Amino acid sequence: METKFIEETNEQYSIREDGVVIQHYKFTWAGNITYKESFLKKHVKNHCVFLRKNKKNISLSINTLLLKYFNYKLCIRCFNKIHNEKEIYCIPCKKEATKISNAKSRHKFLYRKPIYDKKMRENITRAYASTMLKIPTHDIPDDMYNLYKANLNNKRLLSKKTGLHFNNFK
Repeated sequence: METKFIEETNEQYSIREDGVVIQHYKFTWAGNITYKESFLKKHVKNHCVFLRKNKKNISLSINTLLLKYFNYKLCIRCFNKIHNEKEIYCIPCKKEATKISNAKSRHKFLYRKPIYDKKMRENITRAYASTMLKIPTHDIPDDMYNLYKANLNNKRLLSKKTGLHFNNFK
């Protein structure tokens, strides 16, 4: 595999054509000079590596380095080569990503729940009463349903007249 040194790193770092960044460094220990090669770990979220360039610690994207030295970059999903610098997905992954996003937006559109922030629920149905009382719908007797409905209407009327919050009334 072809390897190229990264500029302005004093030939301490190089990149292979498969996207692996190698650290070549030397250090002295009791007068001995040791050369050691190790692979830098890349961050999973943003596909970058941290290295030292011009006496500063910086973070560089692996795809940016591949574009600069090998004129292609890797798909962030399947790691196939992409020769277009503006794309982040290869063609099969891009098709799959659009299918998934279309399905998610379709799901949100079909199953969007109505928002009842300031709008008061006018119809106090048996199902609404059962969820508020935490009792199954078929177990609520008519008397309990009518009492809950009257109680709720009284609380709403009191909160409207006094200006206090609905939950202040027990």
